[in-house]
Amino acid sequence: MPFTTNLAHEDKVATLIINKKESGKPVHKIRAQIIDLFRVKNMKYLPFKVQIRTVNPDNNVPDSLLFQSQVLRKKDNKKWFELDISEMNIILPEEGLYVVFEVLKEEAYPVNFIQSRVGVIVAVPQIKTKRKNSKRVMSYKMSKCSLEDCVPKWELQLEYYFSLNLEFN
Repeated sequence: MPFTTNLAHEDKVATLIINKKESGKPVHKIRAQIIDLFRVKNMKYLPFKVQIRTVNPDNNVPDSLLFQSQVLRKKDNKKWFELDISEMNIILPEEGLYVVFEVLKEEAYPVNFIQSRVGVIVAVPQIKTKRKNSKRVMSYKMSKCSLEDCVPKWELQLEYYFSLNLEFN
C-alpha cells in the first residue's frame, strides 16, 4: 500500500530540488501533484499556496522566501498542477531550491473535517507522497506547536517525500 500523510490546516511541506544539469537556469514552473486522499472526492480542487525558498547553508532546511503565490486552486484533472513563474526570473543555484506547499487557515475551507474510508480526516488539499528509495530526495514538514513558547521548525521526513517539483526553460 502506498504511504500517505493527511495534511491539516496551516501545514507547510517542502521538497528540495537539486539538479546539477539545470543549475544556473531560470525556473519556468512550479509543479505539485495534488490528490484526493482516502477516496474523498474533490479535495484536490481546494485552495492552497506555493512558495520557493532558498536552502539554509547551516542546516539544509528551507530558508529565505523568494516567491509566494496568491491563493491558488487546481482547475483540471491533470496529474500535476503547474504554475508558470518564468517572469519572476528565479535561477536555480547549485545548492538547490525548496518548493513549499502551504495549506491555508481553516476559514478558507467550506468543511473542516470529512468522513473517509479510514475515518474522519481534515478536508484540505493533499500532496502525493512517495516512499524514499534514496537519501538524495529530501522533504520537510513544518512542526506544529501546542505550547505558547514553542517555535515551529522544519522536520525531515525520513520515510517519504512530497511530490513537488520545478520545471526549467
